[in-house]
Amino acid sequence: MVDGKLVFNVTNSTPVVVTINGVVYTPDANGNYTFDADVVGNYTIIARSAETDEFYAAFNSTVFEVIKHASSVNITVNDKYEIESDFTIGIENNTVVNVTINGVEYPVVDGKVVIDTTALAAGNYTVTATVYESGKYYANSTTKTFTIFKHAAVIDSVVVPVVNITVGQNVTVTVTMGNVTSGKVIVEVGGHNYTVDINNGVAVLVVGLPEGEYTAHAYYLGDDKYNATDLANATAFNVVAKQNATIIINAADVVEVDGKLVFNVTNSTPVVVTINGVVYTPDANGNYTFDADAVGNYTIVARSVETDDYYAGFNSTVFEVVKHASSINVTGDEIKVGENATINIEAPNYNGAAYVNIDGVDYYVLITNGVGQLNVTGLKEGTYDVKVTYIENDKYLESTNDTAKVIVTKVDTANINVTVENITEGEPAIVKVTVPEDATGNVTVTIGNITKTVPVSGGENEIIILDVPKGEHNVTVTYNGDDKYAPDNATDKITVAPKPPEEGIDIDDLGNGTVVVHVPGNASGNVTIKIGNNTYNATVVNGTATVDLADEVPGTYNATVIYTNEDGLNATTTKLVHIPKYPTPMSIEVKDANVGDVVKVVVNAGNVTGNVTIEINGVNYTAKVEGGKATFNVENLTAGNKTIVATYAGDDHYEFNSTTVQFEVFKNDAPMSVSAAVNGAEITITVSDLPTDATGYVIISVNGTEYGINITKTNSVTISVPVAGDYDVVATYLGDDKYLSNSSSTSFKAEKSSTDMYVEVDNTVAGNDVIVKVTLPDDAKGNVTVKIGNTTKVVNVTGGETTIAVPDIGEGTHDVEVIYSGDNKYNPQTVNTKVTVFKSIIAENLTRGWNSPYDYQAEFLDKDGHVLANTDVQFVIDGKTYTVKTNDQGIAYLNTSNLAIGKYDVTIINPVTGETVNATTNIVKRLIENKDITMDFVDGTYYVVRAIGDDGKPVGKDEFVDIFVNTIHYSCRTDEDGYARLKINLNPKTYTITAEYKSYKVSNKLVVKQTLKLVKKTVKVKKGKKLTLKATLKWSNGKAISGKKIVFKFKGKKYSAKTNSKGLAKVTIKAKVTKKLKAGKKYKYSATYISNTVKGKVKVTK
Repeated sequence: MVDGKLVFNVTNSTPVVVTINGVVYTPDANGNYTFDADVVGNYTIIARSAETDEFYAAFNSTVFEVIKHASSVNITVNDKYEIESDFTIGIENNTVVNVTINGVEYPVVDGKVVIDTTALAAGNYTVTATVYESGKYYANSTTKTFTIFKHAAVIDSVVVPVVNITVGQNVTVTVTMGNVTSGKVIVEVGGHNYTVDINNGVAVLVVGLPEGEYTAHAYYLGDDKYNATDLANATAFNVVAKQNATIIINAADVVEVDGKLVFNVTNSTPVVVTINGVVYTPDANGNYTFDADAVGNYTIVARSVETDDYYAGFNSTVFEVVKHASSINVTGDEIKVGENATINIEAPNYNGAAYVNIDGVDYYVLITNGVGQLNVTGLKEGTYDVKVTYIENDKYLESTNDTAKVIVTKVDTANINVTVENITEGEPAIVKVTVPEDATGNVTVTIGNITKTVPVSGGENEIIILDVPKGEHNVTVTYNGDDKYAPDNATDKITVAPKPPEEGIDIDDLGNGTVVVHVPGNASGNVTIKIGNNTYNATVVNGTATVDLADEVPGTYNATVIYTNEDGLNATTTKLVHIPKYPTPMSIEVKDANVGDVVKVVVNAGNVTGNVTIEINGVNYTAKVEGGKATFNVENLTAGNKTIVATYAGDDHYEFNSTTVQFEVFKNDAPMSVSAAVNGAEITITVSDLPTDATGYVIISVNGTEYGINITKTNSVTISVPVAGDYDVVATYLGDDKYLSNSSSTSFKAEKSSTDMYVEVDNTVAGNDVIVKVTLPDDAKGNVTVKIGNTTKVVNVTGGETTIAVPDIGEGTHDVEVIYSGDNKYNPQTVNTKVTVFKSIIAENLTRGWNSPYDYQAEFLDKDGHVLANTDVQFVIDGKTYTVKTNDQGIAYLNTSNLAIGKYDVTIINPVTGETVNATTNIVKRLIENKDITMDFVDGTYYVVRAIGDDGKPVGKDEFVDIFVNTIHYSCRTDEDGYARLKINLNPKTYTITAEYKSYKVSNKLVVKQTLKLVKKTVKVKKGKKLTLKATLKWSNGKAISGKKIVFKFKGKKYSAKTNSKGLAKVTIKAKVTKKLKAGKKYKYSATYISNTVKGKVKVTK
């Protein structure tokens, strides 16, 4: 073999000359010749000897060949890789090798193909390693295939942040991608698909929608790196109609002057509240406050403006501010002859005047801030009745009080008074004695055994008494009389308290459950300490007492300290004292284990309460301490040395503590066997007997070629071998977190394989050829027969991919039969599939509401049957051509024509396929069935109109139709049949009523007839006589309306009456009202039924 050596010898009886292809070679010491086989070829060895005396010349030769090496090459690469993966394609070779991937040549360095695998696009790849024949090596070639598959795209969420959106407002749908930053998503809402760009991982769709319940779905379309997703992510929301505003005024009908009317407004949207035109603002609780400063009638009006969610609203109510019902409190007087009598008058909050009558004499008294006073002199002995009359003013009504009296008696005693305040031992006692201002003489004061007599002057006198002992004493004061006043006595009591102990108790908390109490002045006595329900006592010696708080558990307490001196007097103070916590004992019990075992951990923690937490590999576990132990059963631990950290956080009585311990978790043995099943050229290699929970990979080596099995997904791999023969199989389990690695081996013998034919048929547009792509093994030969309906076509094949065009296939879905004839190596095979020949324009006759989003729509496909997206197509209507661009779904909407109401012929043209289709579109009115109305006031008549939707059919429930009566706007909901109804409650008048929906308007005449009439437009009444007001309520056909409330209003006051069987209502106003009217003057009056008011006048005569 080339690069080897040929060592040979020559057996000869006489010396020879040896040549190889003419070159002389010399033997070595052992008689051997050596030839270096540097070049491939045929060589001749010749041995010659010359004639000698003993031997004739001799000759011999032989031929040998120097042959080339057999080249070897092997490719190492897995079957599949995720896109952007960094992996290695290995090449094992013994000479120069040429490597191509999908036909592109790449260099090989150190047994690896030099290629950036992270830049490879998704798809199928074939690696071919070729050794070309050279001067020393024969040619050789081998191939391997692998697939780069795309990432699985993830949609994290589909969110509509506002669940209820009002019609007219845009809906925002936010799609958040998990691992995709760009591209497009399809958002499906209400049966429509929207294509939305993804920016920085987020796609946002903003769209306006009609009223209804919706679910937004989203799916990713996929790109060159990420697969498309299913329509799996969704969120629900509602689009609701604009609501009528709710405004309810909660206010009293009457409030007294100078009071406050506090009311509130129940409203669904912000309101502006006015009272007689003045704007009021609510407080923090939503209440409005009106200061009732003046008597009169007031109107509260609440209005709201139209918003996105609510129509404008209005409501009002009336209340009255009335005068107070006055009340008078009168206090008389009891005096001695010669004294002034004082009459006190109390009229709360009143300013005005009152007449006071005493013994037939009237006095005029002013009352200010609710208080008035009358002083009367010169009254003789006797009892006098007092009558007070309050005069009506602008805020109070008149009232009278005659219950008070003035009593005048003679002077009979001095009526002395004595007061003594309690004192502390050592202080002087001050005795205050009060006598009449004109009294003279002296008084005698007696306290216990102390007596003192002193002169007094008129009024109050202070008498000082010293050295009164501690205790309670009677105080007796005797006025000895004078020329005017008789003697008089008065008594009181005085208490002389002992001196209290000095302040300044000090407490030392030693922090160990013992406190020391210090009192000032080295005093003696007792100390009591109270903590909760516990009491501790100690004796004070030389100002100090030590107290052991033995019954307290750890914690901080508020202690009350009471010091009692020898007199039994107390001084008290408080202080926080701290009882320290107990130390916490802690130890851990644990044993080594295998992966998968439940590890029991016991933490011994003494008498603590609460929970203990342990941490293993960053995972925390918590258990309650019971019987001094916290027990944990820990699962799913991986192999390795583990550290347990046990922590007790402490409780009310025990301190924090922590400790650690280590233990080992070992991997388990993994038994395994391997078998091979041969099925023609396919061999299925199966790994058995591994534990059911084993994970990871098994490497299958078949005669040195390796295949990987992810045992989590499968326990077998099916391979093909290039030639029949015997093969050795070695299976190596790599192990995982729970199990150790292991190996097993087997062998198999391969037979020839069967054919593997792949057929691809794409749907096509009518008129195009049907294209059938057939893929066979590269070395397959023979022919392929294609049958579509009654059409058959046969072509020869030489392996690989063959494209077969079948013409003249009609529209519809057809069975396709593809038959491979087979050859010397491969068996015949038949594949059945289907193909659809389709139209490229999908259109139908449409009916649309006027001014709908579009007047016509059609769906377009390209020549391959794919959606014809973002392409200009044509619609021809009445000879005019409209060019419209299709959307991402291939749908074109004719929304630029603005067609008037009527029926139109439409020609649709697909410029890509050349197909033309004819259809019609019918544009219909938006509002129908409206009529003129003539009616009586509030006779229950409705204005009715029917709304037509975009699809030309009556709309469903809860669409809004705007109805205008002159300038008054109403928004009415449709019922399930599309009817919008407005109940007419307008006052008598002729109106124009207009309905509007989707910018389409219709108008009608509305006549509301009068039903309320005054019996007399001008009513005469004499001043001071009763006044009768009358009105009738009748339908326009003369029929009376009975039992209805009619409200008459005269001079700011309301009077109501119900109509009788003849429709007549009347009220009678008292004579005291007309008495105040001016004769010869006319006054307005009105009658109101609901909101309908008629007006007249009242003429007053003498």
